[in-house]
Amino acid sequence: MLRIIAGEQRGRKIELPSGGVRPPTDRVREAIFNLLRLLVPGRPAIDLFAGSGALGLESLSRGATHATFVESEPRVAAILRRNIQHLHYEHCTTVAVADAFRWAERFTRWPREPAVVLIAPPDSYFDSQLAQLQTLWTTLVDRLPEDTAIVIQAPQNFRLELLAPGPDWEMRQYGSTQV
Repeated sequence: MLRIIAGEQRGRKIELPSGGVRPPTDRVREAIFNLLRLLVPGRPAIDLFAGSGALGLESLSRGATHATFVESEPRVAAILRRNIQHLHYEHCTTVAVADAFRWAERFTRWPREPAVVLIAPPDSYFDSQLAQLQTLWTTLVDRLPEDTAIVIQAPQNFRLELLAPGPDWEMRQYGSTQV
């Protein structure tokens, strides 16, 4: 079990899928949302590679207006839906059971206002699917409104120059995780 750190659902627990899903630790989630504290309220959130939905659900708890979750595994998406129901967020969420790369390529209803995008792919993707991740980041930068916050959870060896050119990227390290 994982808990929501702050906001209206503070302390509530959410279910984690077994095996293969690596949710951000409490420390990393807290650090992410400390950085985003003024950006989340009143904005939509997009949680790519959602897993349990920990990042998107934390966004909703902290005042995001809507969360779109993209998760490719149907079994994991079922757990995500249970977490959404457990927190009573059915009215302000969308769950897409889809590959995040194809979803971003085909999605047409991008928010018109600045959003918060949370990307936490498996660490192995930074080796095996780096080109696809780079295309994803470029797509997001091109299609989302200016002032959108894009947060990427990456392994310790990730280099800032691999990100899409244009925005002002910042890198922070928390143990073996970079944000």
